[in-house]
Amino acid sequence: MLLLGLEDRMVGTAFWPKSVLPQLADANAKVKVLTVEFPTFESILALNPDFEVTALVGVPFFSIILYRLQRLLARRKRPHAGRVMLDDRDLSTFRRRATAQRVAFIEQHANAPG
Repeated sequence: MLLLGLEDRMVGTAFWPKSVLPQLADANAKVKVLTVEFPTFESILALNPDFEVTALVGVPFFSIILYRLQRLLARRKRPHAGRVMLDDRDLSTFRRRATAQRVAFIEQHANAPG
């Protein structure tokens, strides 16, 4: 969002790295930091955003967890135990279209169509 020059459209950010690219420092300083950890869903909704963007990046170990989470959210894999919940409902009860309207992700090594 900062790279797109949309810092004035951001209601907040969380869990920011210790530094940003030097050319983004001024824009980043204009965005409210909600928490240095993961914000609660309720704290995000309290800001009444038009939409939420979540980006999960990190070290290789975290990437493994992220990969598994993405596969669960995309319904490409079923959990071995427990349930994946979305809007207080089991994800498996949603039709694929309803899931797609609520969850979107871009794989790091995805191939573009065409």
